[in-house]
Amino acid sequence: MIWNSHIWKAELIKELRNFKKYLKQIKFSKYDTEHFVMGLEKFHFLCSFIIRKLVENGKLSDELLSKNYKCGKYQRIQTEKKIDFLNLIDYGEFYDLMNCSNSSLTIKQMCNSFIHSFIFFPTFDEENGMEYTGVFINSDFDKDKHLYHIDYGIIVEMIDDIVKDDIITIQFDRTSGKVRRSKETIEGYIDEEKHGV
Repeated sequence: MIWNSHIWKAELIKELRNFKKYLKQIKFSKYDTEHFVMGLEKFHFLCSFIIRKLVENGKLSDELLSKNYKCGKYQRIQTEKKIDFLNLIDYGEFYDLMNCSNSSLTIKQMCNSFIHSFIFFPTFDEENGMEYTGVFINSDFDKDKHLYHIDYGIIVEMIDDIVKDDIITIQFDRTSGKVRRSKETIEGYIDEEKHGV
């Protein structure tokens, strides 16, 4: 259970700042590939876990949770061939990387993709000094359907939205058990300051 969301949102800010520093330093360091990728994985996995805990503990507004974040989607090809941990390094053979379709993910879907990731391959802009641009990702649950590409800028946008998100009112229906959390004032609300939201 997370009681004070502000502390964890501060951790997200800290992780993002550290990661931005890491991306600058890594270009001039002697890190090997494994340590470089580990830094990318650490940032994405740790932030995703924090965010999912905020989601599961009702610390984000319904408006934010319904927001869709743009991403690219690549369909699975050669479905007669099984993709597993032995050949996932050759993921380009299993997805149509020449044809990207526009798609979107909610915060919860994006976090689940990282936490349950099967394929996790960072992408870089070779023409801009190998600048980190995003990540190819999917999970055990959808690896036989498609592969996503999530831009780094979208991830930054998502974290920024979460940090700025502020639940103003809560409406609870004791009969149905449904809870509505909103950025706006709603009738029959619970005062968040009195209830430690």
